[in-house]
Amino acid sequence: MLALALGFEDNRVRANVLKALWESHDRPRMVTGLRDMARNDNRWMRASAAFVLQHIEVDGRLELLGLLAKDEFPEVYRHARRAIQTMNSLDCLPYWLEFLESDADIQVVARRIAESGFSALDVLLAYQP
Repeated sequence: MLALALGFEDNRVRANVLKALWESHDRPRMVTGLRDMARNDNRWMRASAAFVLQHIEVDGRLELLGLLAKDEFPEVYRHARRAIQTMNSLDCLPYWLEFLESDADIQVVARRIAESGFSALDVLLAYQP
């Protein structure tokens, strides 16, 4: 019954259905629905897609969030950047550096780099702003 709500026009309904059904439902259908939301013309739909991506793991997640993080609308890029900041992978390091906005952000990124030790060095050296 919830799966029918994936076709609703309300971005929050779709986002919550995706989160609720992610682990138990038809994964290819969920991925398609999520990608459709992320590419939707409606900025609120894209913002909701970024929100969902913060809570689930899917192939291409970081790349999709990277695109949403460069969206022209603050409602979208703020959700996407927040999602990237919550991820704990060195693959996120270029995005963390690109989206630094405050001294607090710098401290968080520096701490993550320090915690990663030498494994962060290769990523830092390969970084091209």
